[in-house]
Amino acid sequence: MNDIRTKHLFKQIYTILITIALLFCLLTPVDRLAAQPEEPVAGEPLRAWLELKGDGPFYVGDPISVNLIVEGLPGIEYLLPELTPEQLSGLELTNKGKLRQKTEQERWKHTVSYGFVGWQAGEYKISGLTVSYHDGSGKEGTITVGDLQLKIVSVLPANLSEAELLADGLKNPKQPVGLPPRYRYIGAFLGMTGLVGLVYLLLKRLGKSYRNRVAAKEEQAVKTLEPAHLIAFDKLDQLRREQLLETGKYKIFYDRLSEIAREYLENRFRFRALEMTTEEFLMSLGRMDFLEPAQQNILAEFLQYSDLVKFAKHQPLKDEGEKALTMVHGLIEETKEEVNNDI
Repeated sequence: MNDIRTKHLFKQIYTILITIALLFCLLTPVDRLAAQPEEPVAGEPLRAWLELKGDGPFYVGDPISVNLIVEGLPGIEYLLPELTPEQLSGLELTNKGKLRQKTEQERWKHTVSYGFVGWQAGEYKISGLTVSYHDGSGKEGTITVGDLQLKIVSVLPANLSEAELLADGLKNPKQPVGLPPRYRYIGAFLGMTGLVGLVYLLLKRLGKSYRNRVAAKEEQAVKTLEPAHLIAFDKLDQLRREQLLETGKYKIFYDRLSEIAREYLENRFRFRALEMTTEEFLMSLGRMDFLEPAQQNILAEFLQYSDLVKFAKHQPLKDEGEKALTMVHGLIEETKEEVNNDI
């Protein structure tokens, strides 16, 4: 009798273990994660790729979010691609998000989110995107962004012609049909939420400690740093001595001159000017009060004209370059810090 009870008990335990294992498999998401790009090659100046947010399936009319990620070395400037209907293969562009920036292991990474929608079921491909760039020395290049494929399905009955679908719509209305519940995501979601919460608290504490140390070092460095206008004047004198305008190297000249102006504003007013694109810089500049409106207008015209020379291959005149040099020198002279030479 005892042997029979023991066998029955082991059988119940075995059944419970099998049930737990099956529940774990059902609650664990098995959808394929988005493929990550390969690690950057040493010295590779720039790379870009598309990243689909969400696993699908995507239905007709559903919003589809895609990230364009550009990663490169410091000193590289680039232009985002313009999306054309041919490149979207029928997808409709609904919105474009703001540029998000961060730095990882001595490389910067910029992310722009795009919103799309498809109005017909089928296979779609975003392809043919290119990103143009140049470095501080004037070297240019272009990279091609890898294609991104996605599928849109219809909630209408399959294998029916358009006439049959219209006729089907004239029938008596049926009860709503709900989508199948996705219970398998609940367990994974709860577990990931707890894990993310713990990681967030840890990173928040470490980040606060790191920022305090960095702030203390920056405060100490500011006390001994050479005045920003003296640094800028030295670089302007060096730029004159290089005689880039006389040799027709206008692109390098405007690139160097705009960098000197940005670096001066960053050192003088603690304003992150070097890390921003011209569009972001001008938007942020409008919210600051350390420049007069007239000074802001002059600086905006100069930076936009510099972009035309650097990216649109606009051919300026030598006199225009000399006027730009004088303008930057005058702006620095007007906004320089008053240095106390008393001992």
